[in-house]
Amino acid sequence: MLDRPRLASLILALALTSCAYDGRTALPEPVAKDGVTTTFAGFSVDRRSRQTKYAVEYEFDVPVPAGTILRSEFENPLDPKAPLVVTAEIAEAVSSYSVESPPLPAVQNGGVYEVVLVGLSSETREVLFRHVQEVTFVLPPGP
Repeated sequence: MLDRPRLASLILALALTSCAYDGRTALPEPVAKDGVTTTFAGFSVDRRSRQTKYAVEYEFDVPVPAGTILRSEFENPLDPKAPLVVTAEIAEAVSSYSVESPPLPAVQNGGVYEVVLVGLSSETREVLFRHVQEVTFVLPPGP
């Protein structure tokens, strides 16, 4: 999960990136559906290490109960049929959730990628919800 200072820096980085973007392609809108709202969807980019990761934050209309399994499926730019997956079991009820992907093997500037959050019952593995969000990668030229 992302801590608040890191999340704030990601939001600032995205805002600065958006200002530099020429606007020819509309950025995807945050999705609010079935009690789940995407409050942030973007990327964290470390130019020194050349690592890029998805960073996403969600809010829930009704707290997600303890024991729920949250499975985040991040589109793999090299193979969309083999997503990068992060799984977390919720220890106590939560109203929000932040997640970061493993480093991406590649990414295309201007590319639109899909992130899916699936809530599963820990006892039955029944799907409680499935939330899909598109994320656009935009990185202006830099040093």
